[in-house]
Amino acid sequence: MPEVRAKLEQMQTAAGVLRDSGARVENAVKGVHQTVDDLVALGFESPAAAAFILRYRQERTIMEEWPRLVTLFANRLDEAAEDLSQALGLSQSPQSEPDAAPLPAAAPALPVAIATLAARQASQNDVPSNRRVRSWRRPTVSRRRGAAPFEPETSRQLSAIEASRAGHETAYPSYLAKKNKPLYQLVVQKQADLREAQHEFTQMQEERAYKIEELHALKNRALSTDRAARLDSIPRYQVMRGELSTLNQDIQAQTQKIRGLEADLTLLNTRLDKITPAPGADPMLIQAMEGSETAAGIKANTQDCVNYIVTRMAIPGKLPTDAHLWNENIARMPEYGIRIGDHPLEGAVMVMERDHPYADDVYGHLMYVEKIEGNQVWITDNYHPEPVLLSDVTDVTSGPTITYLYFPWETRG
Repeated sequence: MPEVRAKLEQMQTAAGVLRDSGARVENAVKGVHQTVDDLVALGFESPAAAAFILRYRQERTIMEEWPRLVTLFANRLDEAAEDLSQALGLSQSPQSEPDAAPLPAAAPALPVAIATLAARQASQNDVPSNRRVRSWRRPTVSRRRGAAPFEPETSRQLSAIEASRAGHETAYPSYLAKKNKPLYQLVVQKQADLREAQHEFTQMQEERAYKIEELHALKNRALSTDRAARLDSIPRYQVMRGELSTLNQDIQAQTQKIRGLEADLTLLNTRLDKITPAPGADPMLIQAMEGSETAAGIKANTQDCVNYIVTRMAIPGKLPTDAHLWNENIARMPEYGIRIGDHPLEGAVMVMERDHPYADDVYGHLMYVEKIEGNQVWITDNYHPEPVLLSDVTDVTSGPTITYLYFPWETRG
C-alpha cells in the first residue's frame, strides 16, 4: 500500500501543478486581450483593421478555453485520486461499511476538448509512429430499464441554440459614414457577446452531461453493494443532485440571455442595413458626398421644401425635382446607394405624396428628420426651420403617403 499512497500523492501533486499552469495561461491570455484592446483604443479607420478586430473577437474565446480545460483536468485528476483512495480503503469514507469491500471507482472522464487538443499537439510535434497519444474516458453508464432519467426539459428545449450560431456575423460594409461607425462597433460587440454566451452555454451542457454520468456511476456503485440502498441518504448523491438542479437553472438563464442578444442583433442589423449603401452603389462616389454640399447651381434653382433640403444636406445633382418624384428619381441613380423605407431615422428625408393632407397637392412635400425620441419624430422644413414634432404638424404620421429616404453619407442608423 505505501507504493499506492505514493502514486496517489503524485497524482494530487500533478493536479496542483496543472492548476498553477492554468492560472499562468489565463494571465497570459488576458495579457494578449489587453494588448489588442489597447491597439483598438488607438483607433482604426481602415476596413482591413476593422476586419481583423472582428475576426479576433470571433476567435478569442478559443484562447479563453485553454486555461479552463487545464483547470478542469486538474480537478478531474484530484477527484480520481480521491475516488481511488476511498475505493482501496486508504481513507475513511462515511458511507463505507467495514465488512463490505467497496467497488473501485471508474476513471473520471477526460473532456473531449482536451483529448482533441492533445491530438493536435501530437500532430504538431511529429510524434513517431511507434508512440501513441492515448486519451482515456470513463465508460458510459447505461441506464436501467424503467429508471427515471436525470435529464430535465432543458436539453430538449435548447436544441435551437446550436443552430443560432450561424447567421449573426456582419461583414464591414463597403462604405460607412463616420457617424455610423459606433453602430457597427455595437453590432460587433453584440456578436462577440453572443459568441461568448453560446460558448458558455456549450460548456454548461458539457458539464451537465458529465454530472449526469457521474450521478449514474454513483447510483450504480451504491446499488451494487446494497440493492435496497436509499440514494437520498447518501450525502454525495444529494450534493450532486443539487448541483445538477442549479446547473439546469443556469442553462435556462443562459438560454434567455442568448435569445435576448439575438433579438438585439436583429434590431441592430436592421438599423445598419438601412444606412449602408444599396446594391449597385459606388463607394468612392458616396464617400465624396460625405461632408460636402449640394452644388450652388442647384441651390439657386430650387425653391420651397426642395430648396430647404438641398441647402440642409448634400444632394446629388440628378435628384432634385418635384418633391413627390424623389422616390422615382432614386430608382434611376443606384450608384448613390440610397435606400427607401417606411421607418424614420435621424438624417433621413421624408417624402410626402401629393395626397397627404399636409403636402402640396401638385408638388408633394419634403421634410428633414432631425432626431428620434422613442415614438416621437422631430422634423424641420421650409416652414419650420427649428425642430418640431411631426405629430404637431399633421395627424397623418405614417402610412402609404409617407416614405423615408436613407442617404448613406447623411442618415444615422
